[in-house]
Amino acid sequence: MARGFLAAHEAAPRTAALFATQQRWLLCHAGLAQYFLAARRGGAGLTRRGLGLLARQHGIASRNTAYAFFDEALKYEVVLPVGTGEEVVPSALTLSILTQWYGLHLHVLDLIDGRCRSARFLAEPERLLTHLAPRVGMTLVSDADLYRPGPFYTIFTWADAGGLLMDRFIAGLEEGAVPEAGNMLTDVSPISSLAEAFGLSRAHTSRQEIASVSTRSRMAAASAVTE
Repeated sequence: MARGFLAAHEAAPRTAALFATQQRWLLCHAGLAQYFLAARRGGAGLTRRGLGLLARQHGIASRNTAYAFFDEALKYEVVLPVGTGEEVVPSALTLSILTQWYGLHLHVLDLIDGRCRSARFLAEPERLLTHLAPRVGMTLVSDADLYRPGPFYTIFTWADAGGLLMDRFIAGLEEGAVPEAGNMLTDVSPISSLAEAFGLSRAHTSRQEIASVSTRSRMAAASAVTE
């Protein structure tokens, strides 16, 4: 799954970057949920004001942050204006990446229980997205646990390109590897090459690495005291 996410980023880095932090990820799913729900009811699409209301309603971001996010998506043609009103619709590239995103998740579920969700979805993604995206999107933005993830997860998800960095660490694990003393080795090295791959500064990437180590040390110390 992590390798699939990285492949999507390489194919369309500007579009994939919209999902690279937890806040943007939630804004995307909120907007897509509203768009597909409107499409199912015969509506035109998503509006700037509608995204702002969703962001405030679910505590994802301020109205101004949601507006800035909407404007960025429009500027880089992640969404496109439709008709003469204020509505926008996802671009063909955005829908392609979204189809890949759902396909990857469904494929992982299939690997667990041997079913064929992914093949069924990929056979008619446009129709099924109108049913899946509203339910999945609104479930995600309504899940309180997503706003309070564990300390290791938080380090990456609320930082710039943090989700991509986390995917890169996971993608670098050897398939079938067995953890040793609770750890697994990844092939990520050095930090400079990791930063360059995602257009980040070495300092920014290093800060996330240091934060991860620091958090692990604090948790280990707390565990020792408890024991």
